[in-house]
Amino acid sequence: RLAWMVEDAGVEVLLTEERLLGSLPPVKARLVCLDRDRAEVAGYPVTNPGVSTLPHQLAYVIYTSGSTGKPKGVAIPHRGIVRLLFGVDYVELGPAERLLHWSSISFDASTFELWGALLHGGCCILYPERIPTLESLGALIKKQQISTLWLTSALFNLVVNETPEILRGVRQLLVESEAVSAAHVRRTYELLPSTRIVNGYGPTESTTFTCCYPIPRNLRFAGPSIPIGRPISNTQVYLLDRRLNPVPIGVPGELFVGGAGLALGYLNRPELTGEKFIVNPLNGDDKDRLYRTGDIARYLADGNVEFLGRRDQQVKIRGFRVELEEIEAVLSTHPAISNAVAVVQEDETRGKILVGYFVRCAGTAVTEKDLREFLKNRLPDFMIPSVLKELGTIPLTPNGKVDRRSLPKVKPSDALEDAAFVRPRDALELKLTRIWEEVLGTKPVGVKDNFFSLGGNSLLGVRLFARIRKQLGCELPLAILFQAPTVELLAGALRQERVEVPWRSLVAIQPTGSKSPLFCLHRAGSYVLCYSTLSRYLGKEQPIYGLQTLGANGKEPCLTQLEEMAAHYIREMRSLQPEGPYYLVGHSLGGWPAYEMACQLEAAGEKVKLLAMLDTFGPDYPKYPPGVVRKKVKEEPPLKRLRRHAGKLMGLPVKQEVAYVMERVRPIEEHWKKRAKGWMWRRAYWICRRLGRTVPRWLDDVEQANRQAVRNYTPKYYSGCVTLFRASRQPEGCIPDPTLGWGKIAPGGVDVYEVDSHHGDILDEPYVGHLAEKFVDCLARIQTG
Repeated sequence: RLAWMVEDAGVEVLLTEERLLGSLPPVKARLVCLDRDRAEVAGYPVTNPGVSTLPHQLAYVIYTSGSTGKPKGVAIPHRGIVRLLFGVDYVELGPAERLLHWSSISFDASTFELWGALLHGGCCILYPERIPTLESLGALIKKQQISTLWLTSALFNLVVNETPEILRGVRQLLVESEAVSAAHVRRTYELLPSTRIVNGYGPTESTTFTCCYPIPRNLRFAGPSIPIGRPISNTQVYLLDRRLNPVPIGVPGELFVGGAGLALGYLNRPELTGEKFIVNPLNGDDKDRLYRTGDIARYLADGNVEFLGRRDQQVKIRGFRVELEEIEAVLSTHPAISNAVAVVQEDETRGKILVGYFVRCAGTAVTEKDLREFLKNRLPDFMIPSVLKELGTIPLTPNGKVDRRSLPKVKPSDALEDAAFVRPRDALELKLTRIWEEVLGTKPVGVKDNFFSLGGNSLLGVRLFARIRKQLGCELPLAILFQAPTVELLAGALRQERVEVPWRSLVAIQPTGSKSPLFCLHRAGSYVLCYSTLSRYLGKEQPIYGLQTLGANGKEPCLTQLEEMAAHYIREMRSLQPEGPYYLVGHSLGGWPAYEMACQLEAAGEKVKLLAMLDTFGPDYPKYPPGVVRKKVKEEPPLKRLRRHAGKLMGLPVKQEVAYVMERVRPIEEHWKKRAKGWMWRRAYWICRRLGRTVPRWLDDVEQANRQAVRNYTPKYYSGCVTLFRASRQPEGCIPDPTLGWGKIAPGGVDVYEVDSHHGDILDEPYVGHLAEKFVDCLARIQTG
């Protein structure tokens, strides 16, 4: 590593001491030993060299870890250091300050520690040991009367838990952390009334600190962590969505950094520099760059920024994305836990599992059962660690950060015997588990695993209940999956001697919450399971109810008139909410009955506050220019195509045969990947049939009836506003219409939100997250407007 950095940086002179020469790799640079060559050094002039330095010129290169296994050099200009230490209001720096320099010289915090003292005429105290201990740190703070101190959050938590008294006398305490513990801050303020704590945030590429938050003593922030504050002098931060558009207050976005603190880029890495340091998309200036941090944050109402997690710390557990920092933050809020770390480990039987390590507070006791109950009330099932392991202390690196590589590995038996994963306990649970594993395509499935957390959706739900009906001879309405989403709960329903679940169009998807409920209309396939993922993104405070069509249980007759369908849905909706204002949502075909409901409610004097269409095509859309006819290309018969390719292969040398085959396979593979993402539900049914899968015939009849009802419908004029969430991928060749045809019949206007998705998967991962961002923004505007 040392040899790589010296060569990559083009070092010409290396300052060292004679005792360290044995630990240095062979280098081409000139070695100057400050002890051995003291006489020669003393012969040089003592005056400053006659060199002028400009703000944009290189000050230093500091190396950070790289994804390729080799460190990457971050090139910092002089202006970055000046803006870090002058004209700031997060700390006071002057000749009276005594700063402790304990961090590694290869760590960017050393920039603040060294130059924060020297550029202001203050005193810089050098820590004599490689790794700080609580005893030596406390002794040095007391002996040298340290007034300004910087700590990592891990070291800060350790000090506050064990020996907070060693910080007595420190006037300014900076904690570099995206998620500093509010409980530790409160305790510090209680014990050390003269200490002022500042939460600092910043990547190396933005010269140590980007944002700072002087934490007030009357701390009232309700979350598990504290905001990272506002940008310091001559620094700009932007929270942008995936399309590089600014996000509103409260909506998560990726944090981008600009301004004088920005690095010049990565040394000798132009491609990586171009990837991470992008042109500012907000002002059109090609010379203005932004660094994409990969951090997810959001604006609070007071203008401060709250850190939410790392984009690259997302992991997938059984198909579901998990933020490790979120688990750590929630674990740390338990009153008996002082510190916590979450990691992913491989288990031979179950693949990737979540492991949570924690350190108990002194004098407290906690059981694994208590912790699981605590987490169950705060996290979804798929984010609860499979193994919870207690440690005496969290291992730290020399830089004071968590050393994840040194965490002890859990035994396979720990995960297998853990309470989070429960195996089938009787014959019925075993049969159901096997059906779930076959339908979901994942093994093993525990009896407490959630259907939707395992990647279940509406199509898989239909297939699941068809298998249950065929293999167990039991019939249940599909909507019961919302109330019984696990094998355990579903087995409980099947064990009843007579399962009588009354059929209703109104289905509770997420019944709790203090906000006005959303009423979501089925798409062509009649069911509302497609909204389950969106409900998780919108949170537990947003009630969501689905409205599914009559006939979806295979017993009641289907309604063939859209007016009758809308009137029926209104009756169902009013049984829960007798009076408006109402919030209606329809996906694809479901937008049409939602539109008719809005018309009927408006005629009855009720207020519709939201009529949302999720990529529902309006009248005469898509429309194509004259002369453009969409013809289906007649494909070459498979046998003839096979003979043609076989003939060409026979005439090729052996080495070219593989290249010939791969050249033709790759486009086919890419084509079907794209087609699979954009398929409508009905096509998926036909594929299932052709593969011999069981799909009820009556379900296809319901879909056809719904489509016929829309075709027979003559739309009315609706005076209110239509809110359209438009998929960015629209049919090729059609005449562009941002309103998808709704502008013709909605004189009240159409608000358009573009979502990065295809038509058929706007409610599916990974696009549903982008939809949820837009939806939260829309609801905020409506409720505050």
